[in-house]
Amino acid sequence: MSAREWLTRQFELSRGGTGHNVRSMEGLRGFAVFLVFMVHYATLVNPWVIGNDLLHAFSSAVHTMGNAGVDLFFVLSGYLIYGSLISRPQKFMRFMSRRVKRIYPAFMAVFLLYVFLSFVFHSESKIPVLFSSAAVYLMQNVLLLPGLFPIEPLVTVSWSLSYEMFYYLAIPLVIVLLDLRQRSAKWRVTFFALVAMSIAFYCAVFGGHVRLIMFVSGIL
Repeated sequence: MSAREWLTRQFELSRGGTGHNVRSMEGLRGFAVFLVFMVHYATLVNPWVIGNDLLHAFSSAVHTMGNAGVDLFFVLSGYLIYGSLISRPQKFMRFMSRRVKRIYPAFMAVFLLYVFLSFVFHSESKIPVLFSSAAVYLMQNVLLLPGLFPIEPLVTVSWSLSYEMFYYLAIPLVIVLLDLRQRSAKWRVTFFALVAMSIAFYCAVFGGHVRLIMFVSGIL
């Protein structure tokens, strides 16, 4: 297996929802990565440029714009995953197994490093002191619950994985339960447009996870 084939399998490069190559996806993913990088870079730089109004304003602007990187990732996930599932039937467990294999190895490596460092630098640890509370907290993080639920993530940046896993769990069920493959394109567009408006209305009135709209935007 060549390096290109291995990368393609790992990151689904050049594969759109219809099975045809969608080269623009690679560029968009790269741009999203760059935006996310700029968020974290600006976060690190901000404390050092507080005394300089111009640099601080620039850093803050970069941080604000960079937050769109996560939204772009969600839009791309919405497009690619929905396109893949709607175009051909897939067994749910096989689909989820592939998602888990792509997410968990890297996440668990970082997660275990954070657990180790939490014991080394105890004063900075987010893990509760009480054993039972610590066990529950760690399990919540392993299950990727922080993000959609009011739980502080051990790995700060892992909150977005909660959104991704929710989408991976929900969209196959929506497709099957509503028999979307047998519906017309007009019906599906109308349905998901109503879903997006419902999420927006609910979040505007009651608050909530408005970023879920990004997945629906990708579907549309």
